[in-house]
Amino acid sequence: MIFLQCISGFLSSIAILYQKRYNKLHHSVYGLSYDLYLLEIVGQFLTIYCTINYRWSPLVRLQLSRRFPLFYPLDGSNIPISNPLLIKDVILTICGLLVLRQLMLYQSTKHIYQGFSTTCMSIIGIFASFSMFTYFCACHNLPERDSGKFGVFYIDHVNYLWVIGNTIRAFKFLPQITLNWMGFCTRGISSKYIIVNSLACLLILVGSLVSSPNKEFHQNAFNNCPWVVTLVQFLSLCAILYQAQCLYVKKKPYLPRGE
Repeated sequence: MIFLQCISGFLSSIAILYQKRYNKLHHSVYGLSYDLYLLEIVGQFLTIYCTINYRWSPLVRLQLSRRFPLFYPLDGSNIPISNPLLIKDVILTICGLLVLRQLMLYQSTKHIYQGFSTTCMSIIGIFASFSMFTYFCACHNLPERDSGKFGVFYIDHVNYLWVIGNTIRAFKFLPQITLNWMGFCTRGISSKYIIVNSLACLLILVGSLVSSPNKEFHQNAFNNCPWVVTLVQFLSLCAILYQAQCLYVKKKPYLPRGE
């Protein structure tokens, strides 16, 4: 499954680069969601942050061995982490930053509903506040004791961010679906971006169905993307494809450009 996820990540990187090329050819980002790439970058950043902590934090290693001594003994092997998946997440983050740069560079071409939405910024703000709260609670008694305030340990802080990061990654396409609905068109989205991303998700889903698990659950890589995240992404991409090929296929952009 790690090999399939690496291939899927490679395809997703190509999809983002197709979108970057599309924006450059048209010198426009009209109809492209700012929130999509903000969530893309935030979700990948949180995944990388958690992966680094799982892989190299002695405190996480100690607390995990105390919580699950049978599965992760302190004198045993390290926490299972896939370095290729970490590299894949870094590449996806860089690709997302390239498109986000274009969104800022061509912002004069956006329409009135484009931009970083209040809803998205509020959600990220809530997640950021919760993350800082759990971090300060986890570090409250360090280095004298590794037990956190209000029962929040550092391993809990990292686990919470892992859940938040995967939730963000699962629903990152929702702003684009909403933006298409508001503008009654799918202009601004590269068809290759949708198709290649869909193939990347489908590869993981089919692989999950046909492959039999050859490891115990606690031996799976901690930075492995849960299949439910891929499923939600695939369904979202199917919704965008339906909008592009059926719902708004003959619709022309009507929203005026913003300032």
